[in-house]
Amino acid sequence: MKKLGLKKKDTLIGSGRYLNHRDLMRFPSFGNKKLRYAPLPALPHPHVHVQQSILEQIQKRDILLHFPYHSFNALIDLLRECAVHPKVHSIRITVYRLATNSSVVNALITAAKNGKNVLVVVELQARFDEENNIRWANILKEEGVKVVFGFPGLKVHSKLCLISYIHKRRE
Repeated sequence: MKKLGLKKKDTLIGSGRYLNHRDLMRFPSFGNKKLRYAPLPALPHPHVHVQQSILEQIQKRDILLHFPYHSFNALIDLLRECAVHPKVHSIRITVYRLATNSSVVNALITAAKNGKNVLVVVELQARFDEENNIRWANILKEEGVKVVFGFPGLKVHSKLCLISYIHKRRE
Protein backbone atom coordinates (compact mmCIF):
# COMPACT_ATOMS: atom_id res chain seq x y z
CA MET A 1 0.00 0.00 0.00
CA LYS A 2 2.89 2.33 0.81
CA LYS A 3 4.56 1.78 -2.59
CA LEU A 4 1.29 2.49 -4.41
CA GLY A 5 0.45 5.50 -2.26
CA LEU A 6 -2.74 3.91 -0.91
CA LYS A 7 -4.32 4.67 2.42
CA LYS A 8 -6.32 2.26 4.60
CA LYS A 9 -9.60 3.94 3.66
CA ASP A 10 -8.91 3.51 -0.09
CA THR A 11 -10.75 0.69 -1.82
CA LEU A 12 -8.53 -2.10 -3.05
CA ILE A 13 -11.11 -3.82 -5.27
CA GLY A 14 -10.52 -2.90 -8.88
CA SER A 15 -13.03 -2.28 -11.67
CA GLY A 16 -15.83 -1.04 -9.41
CA ARG A 17 -17.47 -4.46 -8.95
CA TYR A 18 -17.26 -7.30 -6.51
CA LEU A 19 -15.14 -10.37 -7.21
CA ASN A 20 -16.78 -13.74 -7.68
CA HIS A 21 -15.70 -17.36 -8.01
CA ARG A 22 -14.97 -16.97 -11.72
CA ASP A 23 -12.45 -14.21 -10.93
CA LEU A 24 -10.66 -16.57 -8.57
CA MET A 25 -10.67 -19.37 -11.16
CA ARG A 26 -8.59 -17.12 -13.44
CA PHE A 27 -6.19 -16.24 -10.63
CA PRO A 28 -2.67 -17.21 -11.73
CA SER A 29 -1.14 -20.33 -10.15
CA PHE A 30 2.50 -19.19 -10.51
CA GLY A 31 3.40 -22.84 -11.23
CA ASN A 32 3.78 -23.69 -7.54
CA LYS A 33 1.31 -26.37 -6.43
CA LYS A 34 2.24 -25.79 -2.78
CA LEU A 35 0.39 -22.46 -2.95
CA ARG A 36 -2.94 -24.12 -3.81
CA TYR A 37 -5.24 -26.07 -1.55
CA ALA A 38 -6.13 -29.55 -2.71
CA PRO A 39 -9.80 -29.82 -3.69
CA LEU A 40 -11.99 -31.25 -0.96
CA PRO A 41 -13.94 -34.40 -1.79
CA ALA A 42 -17.72 -34.19 -1.60
CA LEU A 43 -19.14 -35.56 1.61
CA PRO A 44 -21.39 -38.58 1.37
CA HIS A 45 -24.89 -37.94 2.68
CA PRO A 46 -25.70 -40.31 5.56
CA HIS A 47 -29.19 -41.03 4.17
CA VAL A 48 -28.40 -41.34 0.45
CA HIS A 49 -27.28 -44.82 -0.56
CA VAL A 50 -26.06 -45.06 -4.14
CA GLN A 51 -27.21 -48.63 -4.78
CA GLN A 52 -30.83 -47.92 -3.76
CA SER A 53 -33.68 -46.02 -5.37
CA ILE A 54 -33.39 -42.41 -4.29
CA LEU A 55 -37.18 -41.99 -4.62
CA GLU A 56 -37.68 -44.80 -2.10
CA GLN A 57 -35.14 -43.20 0.22
CA ILE A 58 -36.98 -39.86 0.04
CA GLN A 59 -40.28 -41.60 0.87
CA LYS A 60 -38.71 -42.84 4.10
CA ARG A 61 -37.41 -39.43 5.21
CA ASP A 62 -36.73 -35.91 4.00
CA ILE A 63 -33.26 -35.46 2.58
CA LEU A 64 -31.57 -32.08 2.38
CA LEU A 65 -28.53 -31.84 0.15
CA HIS A 66 -26.16 -28.94 0.60
CA PHE A 67 -23.91 -28.14 -2.35
CA PRO A 68 -20.95 -27.99 -2.75
CA TYR A 69 -20.49 -30.05 0.42
CA HIS A 70 -22.57 -33.03 -0.70
CA SER A 71 -22.05 -34.78 -3.99
CA PHE A 72 -24.11 -33.34 -6.85
CA ASN A 73 -24.47 -36.90 -8.15
CA ALA A 74 -27.43 -37.44 -5.79
CA LEU A 75 -29.46 -34.83 -7.68
CA ILE A 76 -28.38 -36.24 -11.05
CA ASP A 77 -29.35 -39.75 -9.89
CA LEU A 78 -32.73 -38.44 -8.69
CA LEU A 79 -33.48 -36.72 -12.01
CA ARG A 80 -32.39 -39.78 -14.00
CA GLU A 81 -34.58 -42.06 -11.90
CA CYS A 82 -37.55 -39.70 -12.20
CA ALA A 83 -37.08 -39.51 -15.97
CA VAL A 84 -37.92 -43.20 -16.33
CA HIS A 85 -40.06 -43.92 -13.26
CA PRO A 86 -43.68 -44.72 -14.24
CA LYS A 87 -45.20 -42.93 -11.23
CA VAL A 88 -43.42 -39.60 -11.79
CA HIS A 89 -45.85 -37.20 -13.43
CA SER A 90 -43.90 -33.94 -13.64
CA ILE A 91 -40.61 -32.23 -12.88
CA ARG A 92 -40.29 -28.50 -12.19
CA ILE A 93 -36.81 -27.08 -11.73
CA THR A 94 -35.01 -23.74 -11.63
CA VAL A 95 -31.52 -23.55 -13.09
CA TYR A 96 -29.02 -20.77 -12.73
CA ARG A 97 -25.86 -21.95 -14.45
CA LEU A 98 -25.72 -25.01 -16.70
CA ALA A 99 -22.58 -26.95 -17.56
CA THR A 100 -21.39 -27.26 -21.14
CA ASN A 101 -22.24 -30.98 -21.02
CA SER A 102 -25.15 -30.91 -18.58
CA SER A 103 -26.32 -34.14 -16.97
CA VAL A 104 -29.27 -32.17 -15.56
CA VAL A 105 -30.39 -31.17 -19.05
CA ASN A 106 -29.92 -34.70 -20.37
CA ALA A 107 -32.10 -36.12 -17.59
CA LEU A 108 -34.79 -33.47 -18.19
CA ILE A 109 -34.86 -34.21 -21.92
CA THR A 110 -35.15 -37.93 -21.19
CA ALA A 111 -38.06 -37.20 -18.85
CA ALA A 112 -39.85 -35.13 -21.51
CA LYS A 113 -39.32 -37.88 -24.10
CA ASN A 114 -40.85 -40.35 -21.62
CA GLY A 115 -44.02 -38.27 -21.37
CA LYS A 116 -43.25 -36.41 -18.15
CA ASN A 117 -44.46 -32.82 -17.87
CA VAL A 118 -41.17 -30.92 -17.52
CA LEU A 119 -40.89 -27.19 -16.81
CA VAL A 120 -37.56 -25.42 -16.44
CA VAL A 121 -37.09 -21.84 -15.21
CA VAL A 122 -33.82 -20.66 -16.76
CA GLU A 123 -32.10 -17.62 -15.29
CA LEU A 124 -30.66 -15.47 -18.05
CA GLN A 125 -28.78 -13.15 -15.71
CA ALA A 126 -26.18 -15.80 -14.79
CA ARG A 127 -23.03 -13.73 -15.12
CA PHE A 128 -20.84 -14.88 -18.00
CA ASP A 129 -23.09 -17.89 -18.68
CA GLU A 130 -25.98 -16.14 -20.43
CA GLU A 131 -25.03 -17.48 -23.86
CA ASN A 132 -24.70 -21.05 -22.59
CA ASN A 133 -28.05 -20.83 -20.76
CA ILE A 134 -29.80 -19.50 -23.89
CA ARG A 135 -28.30 -22.34 -25.95
CA TRP A 136 -29.57 -24.92 -23.44
CA ALA A 137 -32.99 -23.24 -23.25
CA ASN A 138 -33.35 -23.58 -27.03
CA ILE A 139 -32.30 -27.23 -26.94
CA LEU A 140 -34.75 -27.94 -24.11
CA LYS A 141 -37.59 -26.29 -26.07
CA GLU A 142 -36.73 -28.33 -29.18
CA GLU A 143 -36.95 -31.51 -27.08
CA GLY A 144 -40.43 -30.72 -25.74
CA VAL A 145 -39.53 -29.17 -22.39
CA LYS A 146 -41.47 -26.07 -21.31
CA VAL A 147 -38.97 -23.27 -20.68
CA VAL A 148 -39.67 -20.08 -18.75
CA PHE A 149 -37.12 -17.32 -18.26
CA GLY A 150 -36.54 -15.38 -15.07
CA PHE A 151 -38.37 -12.13 -14.43
CA PRO A 152 -36.86 -8.91 -15.84
CA GLY A 153 -35.15 -6.99 -13.07
CA LEU A 154 -35.19 -9.98 -10.69
CA LYS A 155 -32.44 -12.55 -10.48
CA VAL A 156 -33.51 -16.10 -9.68
CA HIS A 157 -30.54 -17.54 -7.84
CA SER A 158 -32.23 -20.30 -5.86
CA LYS A 159 -32.08 -23.83 -7.14
CA LEU A 160 -35.35 -25.64 -6.58
CA CYS A 161 -36.79 -28.87 -7.87
CA LEU A 162 -40.37 -30.12 -7.46
CA ILE A 163 -41.20 -33.64 -8.56
CA SER A 164 -44.84 -34.73 -8.70
CA TYR A 165 -45.21 -38.38 -7.89
CA ILE A 166 -48.45 -40.33 -8.23
CA HIS A 167 -49.14 -42.23 -5.02
CA LYS A 168 -51.31 -45.30 -4.91
CA ARG A 169 -54.42 -44.38 -2.96
CA ARG A 170 -55.65 -46.56 -0.15
CA GLU A 171 -59.31 -47.44 -0.28
